[in-house]
Amino acid sequence: MKKLLMCLLSTLVIPTSIAVAQKQKSKKSAIRKEHRAEKIENEHVYRARHLGVNYLNQQNTVVSPLVYKGFGATLGAERQNVIGNTLKTNNVRLQVNLIKPTISEGITQAASLQFGYDYLKRTGIDKLYIGGMVQLNSSVRIANYLANNGIQFEVFPTIGLSSRYKTDFKLFKRNYGIDASLKLPLVGELIATPKYAYSFDETTFSFLPVGKMLNPQTQVWLNLPARKRFPNRQLRVGYEWNMNRFGLGNDRFMTMGTHSIYFVASLEKLK
Repeated sequence: MKKLLMCLLSTLVIPTSIAVAQKQKSKKSAIRKEHRAEKIENEHVYRARHLGVNYLNQQNTVVSPLVYKGFGATLGAERQNVIGNTLKTNNVRLQVNLIKPTISEGITQAASLQFGYDYLKRTGIDKLYIGGMVQLNSSVRIANYLANNGIQFEVFPTIGLSSRYKTDFKLFKRNYGIDASLKLPLVGELIATPKYAYSFDETTFSFLPVGKMLNPQTQVWLNLPARKRFPNRQLRVGYEWNMNRFGLGNDRFMTMGTHSIYFVASLEKLK
């Protein structure tokens, strides 16, 4: 009799439990779909493209006490995703230069490539976003006249703080915008060569916290009024300053400072 009762109970309880579980699962799935649809609906996507000229100052006392200077070109791109109070950006920048010391005829070909990701949250101050960022910086210089130090490179991944301020304003009944950012790396790993002057294959790996490195980066953009033909696209002009200083020990440091002016640039709203 007990076995019969157990069988009857199992035939009633198990299907009911399965039905309840399936109902809860479908309810959670519907909620997730609703949140996803709401997120997609409230998301705004922007794409920025930048082309400009730059001026580079560079000194690497590991190789030479001379200061190298020269003009070049900078090409950049950025994608912004704005979801509610969250701003996420992916950016890349390529810079090429011809630099030379004032007391030498030798010309150095220099190039740098930077990838970055920023995750920011809107603060209590309207239009101000603060958060964190990760970056991968790399640069290479080719100077055949320096013999065995003719090729120098650095790879420098960093983690730090990032901030951005975005606002719109009217001038002569036309809409303009200001977009300014400041990034402050806190820690990084410097992979560089050569380790000492006149050395071969001497690559050094150095963990650099704040105090042994200085790497502020700032950008200021002026977004111009959109044209009727392209209502979702704004032309812009901007200025960027990057300074990289790595302390590697007694009288051994490297400094690179770049001023860039972007004169062919646009900000386009994709969604």
